[in-house]
Amino acid sequence: MNYTEFTKECFKHSKLYLNDQVCKELKLLGLYDSSYKNDTCPSFTLELDNYKHIQLFLANSENDNIDNEEFNTSVLSYNDDKNNIYEYIFESKDIWIIWSVIKSNFNYK
Repeated sequence: MNYTEFTKECFKHSKLYLNDQVCKELKLLGLYDSSYKNDTCPSFTLELDNYKHIQLFLANSENDNIDNEEFNTSVLSYNDDKNNIYEYIFESKDIWIIWSVIKSNFNYK
Protein backbone atom coordinates (compact mmCIF):
# COMPACT_ATOMS: atom_id res chain seq x y z
CA MET A 1 0.00 0.00 0.00
CA ASN A 2 1.49 3.36 -1.00
CA TYR A 3 1.15 6.56 1.06
CA THR A 4 -1.79 7.90 -0.96
CA GLU A 5 -3.70 4.68 -0.50
CA PHE A 6 -2.80 4.72 3.19
CA THR A 7 -4.08 8.27 3.76
CA LYS A 8 -7.25 7.49 1.81
CA GLU A 9 -7.79 4.57 4.19
CA CYS A 10 -7.16 6.85 7.20
CA PHE A 11 -9.77 9.34 5.93
CA LYS A 12 -12.23 6.81 4.54
CA HIS A 13 -15.17 8.79 5.98
CA SER A 14 -14.26 11.95 4.07
CA LYS A 15 -16.33 11.73 0.89
CA LEU A 16 -14.59 14.82 -0.49
CA TYR A 17 -11.12 13.30 -0.06
CA LEU A 18 -12.21 10.09 -1.73
CA ASN A 19 -13.76 12.00 -4.65
CA ASP A 20 -11.18 11.93 -7.45
CA GLN A 21 -12.79 14.88 -9.24
CA VAL A 22 -12.52 17.12 -6.15
CA CYS A 23 -8.86 16.20 -5.67
CA LYS A 24 -8.11 16.71 -9.37
CA GLU A 25 -9.71 20.16 -9.44
CA LEU A 26 -7.86 21.26 -6.30
CA LYS A 27 -4.56 20.12 -7.82
CA LEU A 28 -5.34 22.04 -11.03
CA LEU A 29 -5.50 25.19 -8.88
CA GLY A 30 -1.98 24.43 -7.63
CA LEU A 31 -2.89 22.88 -4.28
CA TYR A 32 -1.10 19.74 -3.18
CA ASP A 33 -2.31 17.01 -0.88
CA SER A 34 -0.81 17.84 2.52
CA SER A 35 -2.78 15.24 4.47
CA TYR A 36 -0.98 13.41 7.21
CA LYS A 37 -2.17 10.21 8.83
CA ASN A 38 -2.38 11.73 12.33
CA ASP A 39 -4.42 14.76 11.24
CA THR A 40 -8.05 15.11 12.19
CA CYS A 41 -9.05 15.68 8.58
CA PRO A 42 -7.44 15.63 5.14
CA SER A 43 -5.93 18.85 3.83
CA PHE A 44 -4.62 20.56 0.71
CA THR A 45 -2.11 23.42 0.65
CA LEU A 46 -1.29 26.20 -1.80
CA GLU A 47 2.12 27.79 -1.29
CA LEU A 48 2.04 31.56 -1.81
CA ASP A 49 5.73 32.12 -1.05
CA ASN A 50 8.39 30.65 1.26
CA TYR A 51 6.47 31.40 4.44
CA LYS A 52 2.88 32.01 3.37
CA HIS A 53 0.27 29.49 2.28
CA ILE A 54 -3.40 28.79 2.31
CA GLN A 55 -4.64 25.52 3.66
CA LEU A 56 -7.92 23.78 2.95
CA PHE A 57 -9.16 21.31 5.54
CA LEU A 58 -11.77 19.01 4.04
CA ALA A 59 -14.85 17.88 5.89
CA ASN A 60 -14.22 14.44 7.34
CA SER A 61 -17.81 13.43 8.07
CA GLU A 62 -21.44 14.13 7.37
CA ASN A 63 -21.82 14.69 11.12
CA ASP A 64 -20.77 17.72 13.11
CA ASN A 65 -19.54 16.42 16.45
CA ILE A 66 -16.43 18.09 17.82
CA ASP A 67 -16.11 15.56 20.65
CA ASN A 68 -15.68 12.80 18.05
CA GLU A 69 -13.53 15.03 15.80
CA GLU A 70 -16.21 14.93 13.09
CA PHE A 71 -16.62 18.03 10.94
CA ASN A 72 -19.15 18.48 8.13
CA THR A 73 -17.74 21.72 6.73
CA SER A 74 -14.51 22.42 4.90
CA VAL A 75 -12.36 25.31 6.12
CA LEU A 76 -9.97 27.58 4.23
CA SER A 77 -7.22 29.31 6.22
CA TYR A 78 -4.25 31.59 5.61
CA ASN A 79 -0.90 30.97 7.30
CA ASP A 80 2.18 33.18 7.53
CA ASP A 81 4.72 31.03 9.33
CA LYS A 82 7.38 33.75 9.51
CA ASN A 83 5.10 36.16 11.41
CA ASN A 84 3.08 33.50 13.27
CA ILE A 85 -0.18 34.53 11.64
CA TYR A 86 -3.05 32.10 11.22
CA GLU A 87 -6.31 33.46 9.87
CA TYR A 88 -9.60 31.81 9.13
CA ILE A 89 -10.82 32.80 5.66
CA PHE A 90 -13.94 30.87 4.85
CA GLU A 91 -15.98 27.80 5.72
CA SER A 92 -18.63 25.95 3.73
CA LYS A 93 -20.36 22.63 3.33
CA ASP A 94 -20.07 23.13 -0.45
CA ILE A 95 -16.53 22.43 -1.66
CA TRP A 96 -17.24 24.15 -4.99
CA ILE A 97 -17.88 27.46 -3.24
CA ILE A 98 -14.47 27.19 -1.57
CA TRP A 99 -12.97 26.16 -4.91
CA SER A 100 -14.42 29.37 -6.41
CA VAL A 101 -12.97 31.49 -3.59
CA ILE A 102 -9.51 30.01 -4.22
CA LYS A 103 -9.77 30.38 -8.00
CA SER A 104 -10.98 33.99 -7.77
CA ASN A 105 -8.59 35.26 -5.10
CA PHE A 106 -5.27 33.45 -5.39
CA ASN A 107 -2.77 33.10 -8.18
CA TYR A 108 -2.73 29.50 -9.17
CA LYS A 109 -0.62 27.45 -11.52
